[in-house]
Amino acid sequence: MPLALFLEDRRHHTDVIPVDGRPWYVPNYHVDGQVIWGLSAMMLVELLAEGFGQPIDLHREPPGPLCYFPDRLLRIQQHATS
Repeated sequence: MPLALFLEDRRHHTDVIPVDGRPWYVPNYHVDGQVIWGLSAMMLVELLAEGFGQPIDLHREPPGPLCYFPDRLLRIQQHATS
């Protein structure tokens, strides 16, 4: 995938994951039918911030849609049992 897509930070949404009482804002990218999320997205954020000086941070709330955990997990579980 072209790095330019991530330099523009065109995320689909952001997963908000609580860790030790602090929110982590993990981007979720959808590119050409592929989804980049979780640890892969976290490593990508570090590359963009440290390697390219991009204003992206796992601890700062970004603009755009947020998807909160564990609410998301509960919705997935409810859907699976219905």
